[in-house]
Amino acid sequence: MAPVRSINPAEVDALLAWRDGMLSFSGETLATAVRAFDRYGPIRIVIADPQLAEQEITGLFKANDPKGFATAVASSFGAAVASDGDVLRIVTKN
Repeated sequence: MAPVRSINPAEVDALLAWRDGMLSFSGETLATAVRAFDRYGPIRIVIADPQLAEQEITGLFKANDPKGFATAVASSFGAAVASDGDVLRIVTKN
């Protein structure tokens, strides 16, 4: 059984962000964040570079805006987003 501990209000807000249609990340890998977005709609995000997929991200994003998420993440890591129908591909720039 996990130990019981108190959490501060900011942690509570982050944990409950989904109730407001938001996804909160605090050091998760980009691959983990993408899997969270995949649960919220038909648009899929693919990370072309395995090293990019392991980068950690922190932020609060609208769950129904995968394109906004992909664009923000790509910009943060010097990558780009390519759209192909219902697939958003995050690719590293050459």
